Amino acid sequence: MYSEILPQHEFEGPVYQSFVLSVYSDYKLLLIGVPTSAAAVVLTAHSTNSTMLYILAVVVFVLGALRYITTALFHKYHALQTFSLADYEHWERVYTIEAVLYCLAFGAWCLIAAVLCNPIAEFTAYVVTFGNLIGICGRCFPISRLVNGQLFAVGLPLIAGLLIHGGEYILLAIMLAPYMVGLQTIASRQRDNLFNNVVNRLKAEKLALQFHNALENVPQGICMFDSNGNLEVANRHIGAFIGRSTKSM
Repeated sequence: MYSEILPQHEFEGPVYQSFVLSVYSDYKLLLIGVPTSAAAVVLTAHSTNSTMLYILAVVVFVLGALRYITTALFHKYHALQTFSLADYEHWERVYTIEAVLYCLAFGAWCLIAAVLCNPIAEFTAYVVTFGNLIGICGRCFPISRLVNGQLFAVGLPLIAGLLIHGGEYILLAIMLAPYMVGLQTIASRQRDNLFNNVVNRLKAEKLALQFHNALENVPQGICMFDSNGNLEVANRHIGAFIGRSTKSM
């Protein structure tokens, strides 16, 4: 019924805007995640005495700080002005680029740890990286290219590191592929659920507006009561008839 009255393509813009707003939410969690992740890289750098990992720790911190600043600016500008669809597309591209680069740093961390063959560095890199992968599904699922870009940025270097390590790690690399597909599937299902919820809400709001306009434009006075006799709906003609504004009824 809805699809006949309200074509779904009418809501593509508003739905996309809701998706962008969703990925920019809860950005203050970066205040915890970024320093913690950078500290973990420093730990592995100290354990391996690797200058490359010390540099990578700085990269992780800078990229994380950049993501926080960008997100804070998004909320600032979004509160001050009305965004067009082009504005949302711009901010989504910025978010995607920064997020992919951030994940690429984690993938590089896993690759370097595997090459160095240090158990502490490998364990720390894998645990922290997989924790961030779970966050991708929980926060970035509304936009498919954002999820796919981050999964590739982390997954390819991670798998490469396992293959370079050789031995039983090759089996882990093979097992990692379906795990990545599983994360992508979970994100896709969450995205579909969010899409349906947003579209249904927008359809309900538009139908309510259409009903209100129709009710106000009929020449007769119309009112509706619930089963308990409470007034639920009344148009302006009813208010004029009884000498009261419908806003006060």
